[in-house]
Amino acid sequence: MALFGKDKKEEKTTTPEEKVVEKKAEKTAQTETVSAKKEKQPFTVSKRKGRRQTTTTRYTDNLDKVLIRPRITEKATDVTASRTYVFEVAVHATKKDVENAVKEYYKVTPRKVNLVKIPRKKRMNRRTRKAGMSSLGKKAYVYLKDGDTIEFV
Repeated sequence: MALFGKDKKEEKTTTPEEKVVEKKAEKTAQTETVSAKKEKQPFTVSKRKGRRQTTTTRYTDNLDKVLIRPRITEKATDVTASRTYVFEVAVHATKKDVENAVKEYYKVTPRKVNLVKIPRKKRMNRRTRKAGMSSLGKKAYVYLKDGDTIEFV
């Protein structure tokens, strides 16, 4: 029965080899779209911890955000005699990020880098007598080779 001028659907006959080629083409198209999506996303790594989602950002492109400032305290100035320098760094910075930032800005290759987390602490506002919290942070101990120094201006 032909309604609206349609008699039969023409069936397309394909061989098994052509089906395999078509499937391979579909898979490559899917992988290309997935890789294009990955390139657009920022360079972040997600970790699942308990019920909350934490993300760690790697500072491969923006090394100027890794080192915040040199940490100038009594303890930090005592360890500079042994070619160890202390910096405040970004909370999500890694040892490799700190090493690359020191290489770029101070033109010195570190021998070793240690990271220490600074925990949040309870603070009391003296004027309003309200309790609050200090912000958390991270500091880096950068050990240099013999003869290398960093000058802070």
